[in-house]
Amino acid sequence: MTYPSLLVLKASAGSGKTYSLVFHYIRLALSVPSNEAHYRHILAITFTNAAAGEMKERVLRTLYELSESTAKPELSADLQQALNIDGPELIRRAGNTFRHMLHNYSMLSISTIDSFNQRILR
Repeated sequence: MTYPSLLVLKASAGSGKTYSLVFHYIRLALSVPSNEAHYRHILAITFTNAAAGEMKERVLRTLYELSESTAKPELSADLQQALNIDGPELIRRAGNTFRHMLHNYSMLSISTIDSFNQRILR
């Protein structure tokens, strides 16, 4: 399955936007087998600081759960199918990416529209 270079999710409150965003973010971050820093090429923009903080926390928590085999089985199965990989490979990629994100947290580009625009103007 190929995805467009720009993915916009629009939905009402409580409809699972954050879950979908986290799923797509992790799918993209783990899509390159030998590059645990591929997430540096992904930009996720939200409206509020709270939403950006929640998404960062959920991305990290989900990667940790995937690397420890404690993630929801449906999520693991969906990612394995989307990435066309098996369970051990998903665990390896998630662990490597999780560790890299922790050591290079400033490279994680999940921010608000305002923060993104300020970064461009600087």
